[in-house]
This record gives sequence, C-alpha cells and structure tokens, in this order.
Amino acid sequence: MNSGSLDRFRVVLVEPVGAGNVGSVARAMRNFGFGSLTLLRPVCDVMGDEARKMALGGLDLIRDAQYPRDLSEALGSYTVTAAFTRRQGRGRRTTENLREFAERMAKLGSEQQVALVFGREDRGLTTDETNLCQHLVMIPSNPDYGSLNLAQSVVVTLYELTQSLVEQPLLKVHKLASHREVRGMYNDLHDVLQRSGFLAHGNPERTMTAIARMIGRSEPSSREVKIVRGALRDLRWYVRKVAAGEKPPLDSEEED
Repeated sequence: MNSGSLDRFRVVLVEPVGAGNVGSVARAMRNFGFGSLTLLRPVCDVMGDEARKMALGGLDLIRDAQYPRDLSEALGSYTVTAAFTRRQGRGRRTTENLREFAERMAKLGSEQQVALVFGREDRGLTTDETNLCQHLVMIPSNPDYGSLNLAQSVVVTLYELTQSLVEQPLLKVHKLASHREVRGMYNDLHDVLQRSGFLAHGNPERTMTAIARMIGRSEPSSREVKIVRGALRDLRWYVRKVAAGEKPPLDSEEED
C-alpha cells in the first residue's frame, strides 16, 4: 500500500463538539496516512489549546481542512459516501459491517473518491444526513454499551481500511458518478414525478427516500446518470405539454 491509495479518502466530521476529539482525529489520520479532513459547522475551537494538544503532528490537517456550508456540499465530488452510525430502527436502512465495508472499498480503483461521514458526539447523524450517503456502516461493539467516542470510531475505521488496502487486490470498476451528479439526477426525477402527479398519492417523502436509497445501492456511473437525466428531460417536456393541453407526438427525434 502506498500513500496515494489513501488520498482518495476524506474524513468528514459533522458538527463536532469536542476540540479534543477533533485534535485526536487529526492525529489518528496522520498516524495512518490519511490527509483529507472536512469539518462541517464545528461547535468548538478547532485551533484552540485542547485541539492543538491532542493533534500534535496532525495540526496541519485541521488548519487545511475544508469547511463547507452543508453535508451535500461536503459530499459533492465524492463517488462513494458512507455514514457511520449505531442508530437503527424505523426509517433507517440496514447497516453494513465495518470490515466488510473496508474490504469493499479496498477493491475499488484509485479513481474512486470516498467520503467517510461521522456524526455529533452526543446524537450522531440525523436520518436526513444518513440518507445523503450510499452506505450506512456500523462498527461492531458490545451491544450493552456500544457507543464509541468519536475519535475512537475514526481510529477503528482508519485501521480497518489500511489493513484491507494491504490485503485486497484492486478491481477495475467503472468511474462512479459523484454525489453531486447523483443528487442532480434525483432532483430531476423528483421534479418529473411531482409534475406528473405521481407523488400526489401515498407518502411522497417515503417514496422519494426509497428511490434515493435504491439509486445509492446501484452506484451508477457518470455516463449512466447522464443517460437517465436525458430521459428525464424529455419526460419533463412531455408532461409539460400534456399539462398544457397539447398532445405531443409519441416519437421524437433524438438530440445530437
């Protein structure tokens, strides 16, 4: 394993509360060779004395971190997104085991960009936030006391990834679409379904959540997303014509 294979991973901390945790995460990233950190709306002084004391050689990772406005922006260019959580129940999809997830990520080509999203120390990630991610990952622990400290969760995750990267051969896979591309397709689909009246029935929020999860599991390529968005563009035009009382032809010429 070389350091280049770790460059495609980014650790994303959502609203971290403890400066010591932020520093500890930065130190762990330096220990294992990971160099990309995102801090989303931190609720602490990430460059204060406590963070500096815990970060040691990883302080530059905090200094050079990205500070996006929201999680969707943070995930924008990443082709694989994973939310780490222990919360399960109604409205949450099935979680993946950390080791299985790490082995899967290790087999992806180096062109695939992976975002690892960790939640708040006191309440983790919201359902809306986990729904933005393709994978929902759980770190196995004592069921009677399974909540890990934020920094501990990151350390265990980085360790499993580095071990899998050493052991697993790379597989050649197609270039996955970025989070931004997939969300664009999702928004186009939502617009068409809304215009057509499909979402007027049942529970539209639950329907769109199920569709978003299905899209996430499929891991489409950039080309596949472009094809679907092209089809949705034509469907939107057709629905608009029907709504205006016109009767569009069934056959239309393909665009160049």
